[in-house]
Amino acid sequence: WCEQAAKLLRVIRPSSTGADGEDALSLFVSLTVDTTNLMTVLKEVEDRIAPLKRDRHLLPGGRIFDESALDRIRASPTLAEALLEAGRHPFRRVLAALPAPAGGIPFLAVVERQLDRVLLRASRGLARVDPLGWGPLVFFLLDKLREVRNVRMIVRARLVDLPEAELGHLLILEY
Repeated sequence: WCEQAAKLLRVIRPSSTGADGEDALSLFVSLTVDTTNLMTVLKEVEDRIAPLKRDRHLLPGGRIFDESALDRIRASPTLAEALLEAGRHPFRRVLAALPAPAGGIPFLAVVERQLDRVLLRASRGLARVDPLGWGPLVFFLLDKLREVRNVRMIVRARLVDLPEAELGHLLILEY
């Protein structure tokens, strides 16, 4: 599906710079694939799942993590070591700044929120560079998704009586 989407994107609107994969929609698709694949592998490490076919649940089309990088992450004995292995650009800064897990909130949910920040930053930058391209649309959709996820996180925090100080680390208020 992701390969078909990438081909259609090139037909719909070629990159304005001429470089393949530099428009907002292509970047959005590839970063989404990378974050989805990373979260899949981290869930395997956390739950100690050994997949029979290692690439069966992974999406094609990512730019950051190839199969060998995901295999190195998957081979980590603990989630903390897997996060260290996954700390590659552009995820290095957000994975290094992970807050301590809060009671009642799964740690992978915190990781996912941090990875969402990378996607928001990248789309915001491209929306400013090409205001008449795909960037503003992608940024708007991601912003609405961020609002929905923040509301869900607030509801979840209220259910487990999480203090407001700890809740602030889980919300994406700025990126």
